[in-house]
Amino acid sequence: MSIQPLFQNLRNLVQRLNFCGVLLLLVVHSSGVAHAATHFVIQTDSTFRVQLTPFPTIGTPQTSIALLPTLAFLPETRIIGGLVVQALLRNNEDIGFSTKPSMIQPRGKFSPSIIGDLNAISDESHQESESRRVRPSRVVLNALYTQNKQTILSFEPDLWLHHDSLHLYAFAEYTNFPDKFWGLGAHTPSIQEEQFSGKYYTLQASVEWLLAPSIYAGTRYEFQRTFIEGEQNSMINSGTVPGTAPTTVSGLTLFATYDSRDNLFATEQGSFLQVVVSNFSTFLGSDINFMRASIDARTFMTPYRGGTLALQSIMSVASVGTPFRQMGLLGGQRLLRGIRRGRFVDNTMVVTQAEWRQALFWRIGVVGFAGIGTVAPSLDKIEINDVKITAGLGLRFALFPDDRLNVRFDLGWSKYGSGFYINIAEAF
Repeated sequence: MSIQPLFQNLRNLVQRLNFCGVLLLLVVHSSGVAHAATHFVIQTDSTFRVQLTPFPTIGTPQTSIALLPTLAFLPETRIIGGLVVQALLRNNEDIGFSTKPSMIQPRGKFSPSIIGDLNAISDESHQESESRRVRPSRVVLNALYTQNKQTILSFEPDLWLHHDSLHLYAFAEYTNFPDKFWGLGAHTPSIQEEQFSGKYYTLQASVEWLLAPSIYAGTRYEFQRTFIEGEQNSMINSGTVPGTAPTTVSGLTLFATYDSRDNLFATEQGSFLQVVVSNFSTFLGSDINFMRASIDARTFMTPYRGGTLALQSIMSVASVGTPFRQMGLLGGQRLLRGIRRGRFVDNTMVVTQAEWRQALFWRIGVVGFAGIGTVAPSLDKIEINDVKITAGLGLRFALFPDDRLNVRFDLGWSKYGSGFYINIAEAF
């Protein structure tokens, strides 16, 4: 057996590790306290942290702002540069701050398929006193550009109001991002790979109400205009793949959620269950009529201090004729790391994954993860032989320890390749 492929994989990995990273992280953390003061701390992690406590005002919001100028490298994009801005807003009323040490986390990605969407999200850590926890609101702005002339611009306000009884969310994004396509199904060979260019204009707006302790219900409007162009004589241009012509999708979504997690993105205890049903209709301005539904179940356990077991299972189904970008896209920085997002695409997708998160010292933690999943035209067509397996390891750095907000560095492997991810937030 030749060892040349092994050396080639190692060389590619070293190349990614050498070029992939954040050049500068500027964190500004301000809060209203009883004594006015300014603290400047330069840490060994090259983080320049500024703490401003300007005046004593009870009940004023506490604001954390992170500015992340970024520079990275991936073979699919070459040099990537951009800026991510995150603002966390909390109301101090009835909030007690836990002193319990924990790993932290956010959301976002430098993945093998999508560079943007570095959406930083955080939530309050678990409070074991009688004080009520209030989730912070956030506003995120992304602006990323690559050497391959790929662009992602997004704006995402996420507001929790009236002691978490009302949740307002919006998302607007423009994406000009070439991607790859292998066909539909779980048996698409790698030699079938083809390139396509895609422009996407996306808008979402949702409202969610608290019905009972840990139980929410809400509705969301979704709009996306897509322009996709494939190579000459490609599957994309053949007309046989739904959603490859210029397409507008517009629809309404209903969802119900049970959420007892102690922290939205650094969960140590609790469970999450969400059922989502979406209907895209010409009545609402969509070019195509189709339906989509999904179930997302997660549970988290901490058998001892500093160690957390996280489990997740997802099933999504879509009706015949659904645009391929709206189908189940297996892989990526959240589902089966180590498989490129969209490597396998079909109307039905099922995924189960597990992760062990271990805090080590200071702001450092490590994780190990593994997952299985597949796609199929429908639930009754799922075959055990089509299941894909991934595994990997990761490093965690606590960006905002008080909020348990992590930067994560993950390396995932599979039979179909590998992926190195720099993210803000845990995968689930």
